[in-house]
Amino acid sequence: MTHRHHADDEIHDDPQDLGDPGPLGEYLRLCRDHLLEPFDDADAEALRSQRLHRAITKAAAAFGGASLVAAAVNIALLSAPTEPALLLEAFLAVVGTVLVFAGLVKSWHGEWLLKRFQAEQLRLIKFRVLVDPEFWCSGGAALPGPRDKF
Repeated sequence: MTHRHHADDEIHDDPQDLGDPGPLGEYLRLCRDHLLEPFDDADAEALRSQRLHRAITKAAAAFGGASLVAAAVNIALLSAPTEPALLLEAFLAVVGTVLVFAGLVKSWHGEWLLKRFQAEQLRLIKFRVLVDPEFWCSGGAALPGPRDKF
């Protein structure tokens, strides 16, 4: 999984920081080895679900709005709506309804929020030790052990 590294991204550390020989470098390497891949996976899934949710929402709104416009045209402008005009209205309404139900059944919004929550929890795990005064006062002796890494 490739990640777009950003300057303000707190989970992807600079090589200089990772190379620090002290406890900070050791801890950052530990985080990289255990948190980075799960974070990148959850982040990518969150972004994918967000894109799908937004796309389905926009499409449902477009088809729903178009069906309302078609209905208004049929009522206001046509004294006796033609079969093609009624079929267009029905088609637009059915597609809009199907998109709404697809979005509800697939639950991309819920998946987006769940994966974003998971990614952010992984990011916070990294900082749990870094904000612990014991880590700094003990010279890094408070690094998580093999059984309690994260």
